[in-house]
Amino acid sequence: MKRLTWLMATGFCLWGFASWGQGTVEGTVKNIFNQPITNVSVYARPAFSSIPFYIGVSDAAGAYRISGIPGGSYALFTQTGTDNPYLDEWYNDVPGEPFSQPDGVTLVTVVNQATNSGINFVLDQGGGLLGLVTNDAGDTLTGVEVTAFNSNQVNQGSVYTDTVGIYQFEKLRSGTYTLRAQSLGTPYLAEWYEGVTAIQGSQLPPPEATGVIVTQGNVRTGISFGLTEGGQISGSVSNHLGQALPGISLQVFNQSGQQIGSGFSSFDGSYSVQGLFPGPVFIGTSAGAQNFINLWYGGEPRALATTGGVPVIVETSAQTSGVHFVLSPGAVLQCTVKDEADGALSGVNVWLYRRPDVLFKSALTFLDGRVTIKGLPSGEFYLLTDSASVRAEWYQDLPVLVGGRVPGGSEPIWLQINQTSTVTVVLDRAGAISGAIEDQAGHSLTGIPVTLINGDGVWLGQTNSGSEGNFRFGGLSDHAYFLLAGGADVSGTGYRLTWYGGEDASHTPGPAGQAIALAPGESVSNLQFALANGAGITGTVTIGGGPALVGEAVRVYSATTGLAVAEATTDGNGAYRISGLAPGNYLIRTAVDGDAGLADEWYPGIAVTSSVPDGASVLAITGLVGDLSAHFSIEPGVLLSGRVTGHGQPIGEVALDLLDAAGQPFRTNLLTDPEGYFIIQGIGTGSYYLRTREEQGFVNEWYQGVPVTSTVVGVGASLISVQQPYALTNLIFDLASGHSVTARVVNAQDDPIAGAFVAACTETGETLARATTDSNGFVVVRGLPPMHVYLRAEALPAPYQHTWFSHAPAFYATVPAEAVAIHAASGVSGIHTITVAAAEVSITDTRKGTTFYWNGEAGRTYLVESVLNLGEPWAIAPYGGATSERPRLISDTGGEVSYQIPGTSTSRTQFLRIRLAD
Repeated sequence: MKRLTWLMATGFCLWGFASWGQGTVEGTVKNIFNQPITNVSVYARPAFSSIPFYIGVSDAAGAYRISGIPGGSYALFTQTGTDNPYLDEWYNDVPGEPFSQPDGVTLVTVVNQATNSGINFVLDQGGGLLGLVTNDAGDTLTGVEVTAFNSNQVNQGSVYTDTVGIYQFEKLRSGTYTLRAQSLGTPYLAEWYEGVTAIQGSQLPPPEATGVIVTQGNVRTGISFGLTEGGQISGSVSNHLGQALPGISLQVFNQSGQQIGSGFSSFDGSYSVQGLFPGPVFIGTSAGAQNFINLWYGGEPRALATTGGVPVIVETSAQTSGVHFVLSPGAVLQCTVKDEADGALSGVNVWLYRRPDVLFKSALTFLDGRVTIKGLPSGEFYLLTDSASVRAEWYQDLPVLVGGRVPGGSEPIWLQINQTSTVTVVLDRAGAISGAIEDQAGHSLTGIPVTLINGDGVWLGQTNSGSEGNFRFGGLSDHAYFLLAGGADVSGTGYRLTWYGGEDASHTPGPAGQAIALAPGESVSNLQFALANGAGITGTVTIGGGPALVGEAVRVYSATTGLAVAEATTDGNGAYRISGLAPGNYLIRTAVDGDAGLADEWYPGIAVTSSVPDGASVLAITGLVGDLSAHFSIEPGVLLSGRVTGHGQPIGEVALDLLDAAGQPFRTNLLTDPEGYFIIQGIGTGSYYLRTREEQGFVNEWYQGVPVTSTVVGVGASLISVQQPYALTNLIFDLASGHSVTARVVNAQDDPIAGAFVAACTETGETLARATTDSNGFVVVRGLPPMHVYLRAEALPAPYQHTWFSHAPAFYATVPAEAVAIHAASGVSGIHTITVAAAEVSITDTRKGTTFYWNGEAGRTYLVESVLNLGEPWAIAPYGGATSERPRLISDTGGEVSYQIPGTSTSRTQFLRIRLAD
């Protein structure tokens, strides 16, 4: 009864009798010796669908019977359960896991009122692994987790050692496996078979691990582990009076910022953190709700960063003792957050920063709008508040910049230990945009996607129209916005993608249409869309022409602009429908999740790289209704894997970029795990370049060993040629330490400029590396190859303009002739001073139009006005379709702002002025 209840609750169809007008499937489940296997569930599932299921269970003779199946084609498979040593399969003799249909399945045709007999399964017994886990002294270890990975590095499950240290795997398919033993919370280090120490948190088998061959029906024995005891850190935690502090959390981080251990101080203040990997680590305290200043070892106050203070050297099987902490009481900040009507605001984020951009602590306000933050050191703090219902701002009504950096002119809050300070923040209610979606006959449309976009073309959010066609966006600041609506409603009817104002969006790069300008706290309502019907594209996506690919994306692009305009997800049969397309030419491709390991295609059957290939077919839509067809049969892609090290030591969190043979980005920002390993799946047949992109002081490289000196593929970089479906492994990067240059950013009065970015650039203006100036204006830019670089100060506070070393204004990304090159090489030192000046307006005049440049103050809104004769009233300057042709501009981060007069150059005299509009 429990089994029946569970199956019905999950939506399966289970019938215990032959229903009138429906068919039956029956057969046997036996082993290779023709012996019956009892209590095996046999499922019948409609071909290429996920539900419903029909089920029977084998009896003592191995016989099963599934009744009440509607006529149609079905795939059958077994589910043996955890207590059964036999491997599951699909009919007819196709190995595979339950509910995940493999290639080669034989479908069974069910006819109403008829019985299909002889649908038999012969199951193989799985292979096994058995071994012993001990420590280096030979003592058996209980409760150690042993995990098996197959040859594709996929986790196949874990088992645990028993009271005598023995572990055993059953039901493994024939193949090669790598094994890992780990015992979290104990003194022992994780280990890969055979004798390869693992880094805590790593999930991928390293190349050094020894594979173990397993054969179905046989048990492989003697696969044993001898775990090494890791390092240990011990010490004590006390207060400034020498009294023990119990219950203080100690957290240990490696150099990549990954937490690798933790512990708590006991009643006498002592603590111990064990099972640590050898090498330098950082350890800090976390006092929770107690009013103590958290510290890194060495006495540095601990912010929310994951490294800091003095590193502690950990050695294998050794204890590093004497790592003591003396905590002092901190300052307390009590913050009350209200709205302009004096109402309490709950759930508001309160963030405390120390200059220039160090986030120190954060908390949420309670129902009364209050929050208390304890354990703060003495000094200046900058307070930021934000939530969905109010305008985010810095203390004293300063706007929020992109990236959360403290803006120039911010007023700090001074805190003193052993004292409680109080502040009250009054926040403006945020603005809102709302309206309704209708068809051209005036009927409300439900479920239509509506997208909010800012003036820079950044998508800020999406919602679907409600039952009355209504939509709303809240939490908005005083900026200009654009709205985009269209797609399929709840009935599946497609409507053309349209900008607010009525302009077609399928072949128009955005943002476009009518801008919606919000004043502070303003709500704009009654914005109406009247959408026209659109045509569609339908089809199916399968794996190699067989199993349906379920839940993956298919994406349509405008052949005119190259921009994606619509997307749909395949259903349980692998079918999709994209609707609401305006007349025009389109391209279509799959967009499968990278973890699926399948290679995407452009229609019809052309491998996806970074750009549209010549063989991709253009689908022409000429009417407003009707569907075109495009079917896909995609294959498993290539798997690339390897490792990134620095001087032989693993480097975690390194980004890798994969480029096509033309040097265009294909896959970007692929990160290594904490042990430096990476996997890239689903790559189509072709040739690619691979490069690193890290910011830890090493020189980035193209594979193999060519330093990155530009975004252009370096001379000598190796093309990696791959052929589906084969894997290419052991791609190794061993990065060398880079050179560094030191700079200081000051103004004309020699005052330091803190929080500015200084970029080291190539002669074409491409950024190789960058860093942020400290409170004294100093910065060290690291990880540079031996070459000439140009320094550019950017993201400066108002009123300073971007500047090249030495003293050349940076109006453009290209390096001006006045900029001075610096040679990054061994033995080259010195401090390069960049003196930044106040902004000036500059003008360029080309056949594309006249453009004005000036340096904007962060967070301010500017309005460009024009007049033909100075005696006439000023009016808003001409508004064009391009982003650069909009006369209302917002300087989010400060720095260069520009406005281009729409149209071509003209000799007509006109006057323009630039004024603040906020």
